[in-house]
Amino acid sequence: MHVSKFEPGDRITIEQSFTDYDGLQWDRGTVLLYGAQSYFPYEGGYTLTFDKGVMRIAENVDAHGVIIRNEAQAFFRVERASPPA
Repeated sequence: MHVSKFEPGDRITIEQSFTDYDGLQWDRGTVLLYGAQSYFPYEGGYTLTFDKGVMRIAENVDAHGVIIRNEAQAFFRVERASPPA
């Protein structure tokens, strides 16, 4: 699931460790609660806001394209928030 498809309230588990655009390490097994995102077109990237911090990943970084596409949930396992009752 492409990161642009994340929805507020999704529970995200990092499946593979990686370093983001700002040099922050995100470790396998970390569980995050997704809040919001913005897109920065110049770098083709995303700023993702979670309960435990902010992550930036950009298509102009070779290693980040596969992370952004997140095919077969290889980097982020997404569990949808339950719909309101």
